[in-house]
Amino acid sequence: MGEEVRMNPEMYSGSQEYYDALKMAVKQLSSASQEQFESIKKEKWYNRVFDMVTFSQKGKKRIAEQVSTLAQAQQILIELLMRLSDNDSSVSRLVVESMEDIRRIQEQNLYLFRK
Repeated sequence: MGEEVRMNPEMYSGSQEYYDALKMAVKQLSSASQEQFESIKKEKWYNRVFDMVTFSQKGKKRIAEQVSTLAQAQQILIELLMRLSDNDSSVSRLVVESMEDIRRIQEQNLYLFRK
């Protein structure tokens, strides 16, 4: 995954469905193992969240299929939450309410990066 990724804001409609998918992503990806990640990738919420992210060079190629590790998914999720929270107060609240889970994701990413 060497290409630059970008968020497609048109994909996020601010609906309850997308909000619930983001909430589930934070909860599940903050405590999952790499082994659990393979089954997580089959979940409907996973595809809904990661379909908001594309490769900038490939236009319509969604990133959901390209994420191969839990660490990649966690890193992308944090970036996605930060970008969405700039324009959506409900996502901002989700970030604040989920700070412990997000912190856990960041710590896990640092650990995996060093490893």
